Amino acid sequence: MTTPIVDVHDLEKTYGKAGERPYTALQNLNFTVAPGEFVGIMGASGSGKTTLLNMLSTLDTPTKGQVVVNGHDVTQMRGNQLSDFRAQEVGFIFQDFNLLESLTAEENIGLPLALTGTPSKVMDQAIHEVATTLSIEDLLKKYPAQLSGGQKQRVAAARAIVHRPALLMGDEPTGALDSTSARELLDLLTTINREQQMSVLLVTHDPFSASFCQRILFIKDGQIGSELTRGELSRQDFYQQVLNALGTFSE
Repeated sequence: MTTPIVDVHDLEKTYGKAGERPYTALQNLNFTVAPGEFVGIMGASGSGKTTLLNMLSTLDTPTKGQVVVNGHDVTQMRGNQLSDFRAQEVGFIFQDFNLLESLTAEENIGLPLALTGTPSKVMDQAIHEVATTLSIEDLLKKYPAQLSGGQKQRVAAARAIVHRPALLMGDEPTGALDSTSARELLDLLTTINREQQMSVLLVTHDPFSASFCQRILFIKDGQIGSELTRGELSRQDFYQQVLNALGTFSE
């Protein structure tokens, strides 16, 4: 049996200080992501999507339960262990790009490698390989202010995968893009997933974005209410199925 890239077991997150009424953002959450799988997470605002992503990326810690990513129990990690894990095992694409304006595209892409002390020769090769894969070689010397939204998101995607993480996560990565740029990014994620066999976890409220996934988990009130698997369906047919499921799920 193949070991999952992500294994979430009895995950719970409760917020609230002593004496205050606690708020449970996630409760009794269980799911896995297989190696090379492209999984979407959908749910209304406040359903727990971002909280879950924060747990997986170690930006927040669970109240109880276990999160294992590529064989690492992240709930047991502290300090340098966490820093090393983030630097090596996960890549992240944000809605607002999070590029450093004072660095060129090339320098932004190389950041994950620079932070781990990668030799400059190895770093240069990795940057140019990923730039070729994402067709952004001509953007490398430009600064973020000189790039369009779609170009910025490609640079952000390059930065997220330059260190070949086990898991690529996106938090509404198409949210700030026009429809053409959004489509290009989703095609790009599909290509990365298929050609590099990189597992992708996409948090989105957009059914069009979700239709590029192989499986979708629907979160409601901090729990997985249902899931949808694409199987042999075309993307267009799966899109329609997602729309139908959202109508049912919101009732």
